Order: sequence, then structure tokens, then C-alpha cells
Amino acid sequence: MNQKRVTAGNKPNLPPVLFWEYKYETIHWRKHIEMVIQRVLDHGKDSEVDELIRFYGFDTVKRYLKEAKMYLMEHSLDRACRIFGVEKEETVCWQRKKERGFGWI
Repeated sequence: MNQKRVTAGNKPNLPPVLFWEYKYETIHWRKHIEMVIQRVLDHGKDSEVDELIRFYGFDTVKRYLKEAKMYLMEHSLDRACRIFGVEKEETVCWQRKKERGFGWI
């Protein structure tokens, strides 16, 4: 997926607490784009999602939402779909949940 907007020397203005199990200073924002997008969409506030869009671009984040094999909690997927104007059935995340029976409940 295209990540041309990100350069090696810059990073998004996101709080380290979103990446609690990672060493924040060593996150490679370009290489780990899928993890960053998943983490912010799943746990970030609206302002942090705005920063994600500013940094990577609306179309790039939308593309990852639709095509990446990420996991988002149900309410996070609903919110992300509203923000990016996509149906959750269009996302790989939703398709994978459906195939797996939506968990154990």
C-alpha cells in the first residue's frame, strides 16, 4: 500500500500510551503503519484519529481499514466506518469476524 506521505524523519503526534507494549521511540511509523492504524482506530480518541488522517492521509487510512487483516472491536469498527464512509461488510476485519463466528459469544 502506498505510504509516500511518510518520511523517515517525521512521526505523528500520538501519545505513547496508545502503544503501551511497544518501545515508542523505536516505532518505525512507515514500516509499522498497519499496527499504528489499528491501534489508533481501536483505542484512540477522535483527535488522535484526526492526527492519524493528517499524518498518513485520509485515503491511505481508509484503504488500510478496508484491506488490512486487522482486528477492531465492534464499536471501533462502527466508528471507523462512519468516519471513512464505508460499510463494515466492505472491510476484511468484518469478513474475518463473520468467518470466525464473531467470537465465542
